[in-house]
Amino acid sequence: MGIQVGDPVSIDYPVIELGKHRVGGKAMDDRALVFMLIEVLKMLKDEDDTPDLYAVFTTQEEAGATDASFIQTLNGGIRSGGIQIPMRYVHSYEVVDVRDMVNCIELLYHFIKKTEVI
Repeated sequence: MGIQVGDPVSIDYPVIELGKHRVGGKAMDDRALVFMLIEVLKMLKDEDDTPDLYAVFTTQEEAGATDASFIQTLNGGIRSGGIQIPMRYVHSYEVVDVRDMVNCIELLYHFIKKTEVI
């Protein structure tokens, strides 16, 4: 197969639809959350009275429960948080319900809109 010792190898998991509301694939936890954050940013794009918001997309697996756990301790404390969605088979062939993604997008949007502007 042409694979040598030390070559990075990954299983090719296609994204598949599983019934009416679920999808499965590789790294769905990261991919779903990136998609959700992008959608929230689109919703907030033309809004007035929103707090400063810095969306962070990292390239490595988080160190600790999330990356926010480290960020919140910097410079005497930085407001940060994370959102998670229910998911099956995490770190394998992950399955997510699209309805959970939609609900999390709405939750995050309304949370940001209710956050006091400093």
